[in-house]
Amino acid sequence: DIEINYIEASIVDFSMNAVCSVHKSIDDFTPLKVDELLIDCISNLIEKSGISPENIKGIGIGVPALIGKEGIIEFAPNLKWVQ
Repeated sequence: DIEINYIEASIVDFSMNAVCSVHKSIDDFTPLKVDELLIDCISNLIEKSGISPENIKGIGIGVPALIGKEGIIEFAPNLKWVQ
């Protein structure tokens, strides 16, 4: 979940039970920096959980934004992102 000042990420099982979670503060809202933080969160979750990357079946990302038909963020006013 990408929020105004942090990223909250979790690994859940198929019953939606949280296996582990991480929380990262955001101080630079540029899309490139947020991408780097997301990658860092995913790496930390894999390391913390001990789950093999091959066993991860999907990744979902929540962001308060308008998403276009192609799946690209077009407008995220809280993050000051405009396509």
